[in-house]
Amino acid sequence: MSLLSEAKGLTVQTGGRCTVYLLAKTLEPAEAEELREAIAADVQSTAIARALAARGHTLNSLAIQRHRRGDCRCR
Repeated sequence: MSLLSEAKGLTVQTGGRCTVYLLAKTLEPAEAEELREAIAADVQSTAIARALAARGHTLNSLAIQRHRRGDCRCR
């Protein structure tokens, strides 16, 4: 077994629900889709967090990074 496979098997998820997931659930469908597209695009997580803040939403750039890596509770 490779080191990567072994490490993935040992990953422990801690904490509550993913904050990206929680925010997306509160958004209108079109805005939630825009969030998913931004996260999937080659856009800095800090830029996404700032754009969300300008719209009145709070989401930490580190949460976006964690979500992108698959290290959040969504997986």
